Amino acid sequence: MLASILKQAAHIESYTFSKRVIDLFLGNSNANLQDDLYSEPIFDGDAVNGSGLLKILYGSCADYYLQRCENVLVKTSALSIAKVFGRNVAFIDYGPGPVESVINKTLPILSHLTAPKAYIPVDICHQYLVQLREYFSINFPGLNINPVCDTYYNPELNFSMLESPIVYFSGSSLFNCPGSSKRDFDKEIIVRLGIIKKQLGGNGRFLVSQDTCQDETMLIKAYGNAIMGNLITNTLKLILRDTENRNFNPNIFKYYAAWDQQEHNVELGVESTQAQSFYLGDQKISVPKFKRYGITNSVKYPADKFLEVCHSAGFKHSRTWKLPENPIQLHMFSTN
Repeated sequence: MLASILKQAAHIESYTFSKRVIDLFLGNSNANLQDDLYSEPIFDGDAVNGSGLLKILYGSCADYYLQRCENVLVKTSALSIAKVFGRNVAFIDYGPGPVESVINKTLPILSHLTAPKAYIPVDICHQYLVQLREYFSINFPGLNINPVCDTYYNPELNFSMLESPIVYFSGSSLFNCPGSSKRDFDKEIIVRLGIIKKQLGGNGRFLVSQDTCQDETMLIKAYGNAIMGNLITNTLKLILRDTENRNFNPNIFKYYAAWDQQEHNVELGVESTQAQSFYLGDQKISVPKFKRYGITNSVKYPADKFLEVCHSAGFKHSRTWKLPENPIQLHMFSTN
């Protein structure tokens, strides 16, 4: 049984934030700052607050259909999913987010489980995990909760020693991939899925939500709004705060969201409104006017394409839950 402690990642990240930023501005990588969106303030009045802005997006943006549609599907399917899971499972929640999200997308399933052995939320946001531990200790005192502060794709995470491990991956984090093409996205997602399969071992199961939306109008409303823009451009304030920079002006950039039907991808990024030159450490960066830099992507596979990708990663598809006129689907896979 895992110890009931808040575990900070033991591994040291070699690809640092500053290096990711330099690679982005030099054109060596695209949409590679996904893990840096959920930043936290470190002093009173700190403008860096990605985790807080995400809560605003979830709670206040009527056009952001993903969470709303996912919540409906989860609540409708929760009892059926719990019956498939059975008794005494270890429920591993990848990217649970703030308490409000967990109440809507995790508790409906968790509350129907019979005698779960453990609830293990895994998130890169320490603040979320502290809040979750407090919430569950008050509202579910008999449940063994083991928060893990880490990236989901750390190969050192190992749940194979658990008797019946289940990874639940809701939201769209799996599909927030670096790169610019389907080839990039397929490769990255197969690698991520392969890591999760190894984490689960030979007797694990994987429940993942997927956004199949291909409607450009719906997508641009969801991603092209000011609330999402505040979340994405907050990354520029993180650059200003957490890198050694000179003459970097985050205010010359504006937000954009662009849907590419052929690549099945929404790119979320920033565009320069004027030229500027600045330094990140010793590296000089020259930004021309009207230059776009992808901060993150949100890949929108058709359902059949995603099942093919999961098969390539070694997962065996067992069931899908879906509703009419709901773009979100829930897929169940096994590792054996």
